Amino acid sequence: MIDIYVLEDNVNQQFRIERMIDELLDENQWDYRHFEIFSEPSHFPNFVEESCPQIFFLDIDINGDNKKGIEVAKKIRKCSFKHGLNLF
Repeated sequence: MIDIYVLEDNVNQQFRIERMIDELLDENQWDYRHFEIFSEPSHFPNFVEESCPQIFFLDIDINGDNKKGIEVAKKIRKCSFKHGLNLF
């Protein structure tokens, strides 16, 4: 099982991404443990685990800060080097 986390500050994009991921999971009959979407980067470090494969979909530009997504990716990489996959 995997964990899937999305960081996106635009609500319309959140719905679009959620629908796409749901369709992929259903079509391929993939199981997941968590699937969560956040608009605030401060929530992400609390969910990073070393023990479980995780996929992170990160918006690079969060609330006008065009490097915030990169900063979050660096924090995730420090905590989840073996099992994390960051996608922008």
